[in-house]
Parts: sequence; C-alpha cells; structure tokens
Amino acid sequence: MQGAALFDELPCSHARSRGDEAVFTENFDKLVHIPIDSAIIALGQGPQADYISKGEISTTERGLIAVDETGKTSKEGVFAAGDIVYGPKTVVDAVAHTKVIANAIDEYLKSL
Repeated sequence: MQGAALFDELPCSHARSRGDEAVFTENFDKLVHIPIDSAIIALGQGPQADYISKGEISTTERGLIAVDETGKTSKEGVFAAGDIVYGPKTVVDAVAHTKVIANAIDEYLKSL
C-alpha cells in the first residue's frame, strides 16, 4: 500500500432538517494522508457485493467470505471475521470468533 487518506474530522459540515428528512452537507477537503503498510477495514454486518465481486476474495455459496479456521481469505494478508463470514450471529459469537481471528492477524503481522 502507498498510504491512506483519512478525514481529519467528520466529513459532514452541516446538517439540517427538511420536513421528515435530514439533509447533510459534506466537505471532503480535510483529508490527511498518512503512510501505512496495512489497514483493517470494517465493512459492516454483511458482505458488500460490489467490493467482493470485484476483488480477489473467494465467497461461499451464500455469498459470504470464505475463510479457513484462522480467518484467512483467498487473498494473501486479508482476513475476515464476524457476520461477513458466518452470517448473522449473536454478539457473543462474533466477539469470540473475532478474538481468534485477531490472534491470527497478530501472528501474521509478526511474521512479515
């Protein structure tokens, strides 16, 4: 990786109400570029179909990310855990599974 662009502050510079909806004004001018060699990305509670289909990560028949027992995906250095691997589970299950994966990520990073 060559680095990452992060927001120095939230990109929402203004929020107002218009009837029953909220209207947000975004400002993407305050990016801070930092050099990095790895990143951990949280995608949310389900697979982002476009992200997965355009990438090099294998999926299961259910459209979830395929991993081994340590959370390794088909792409070197990419790990996955939680709902994106097993589908919706309890918070307890997700935390327990993610703890195992976090240890595997730690071991992987130490080996670099």
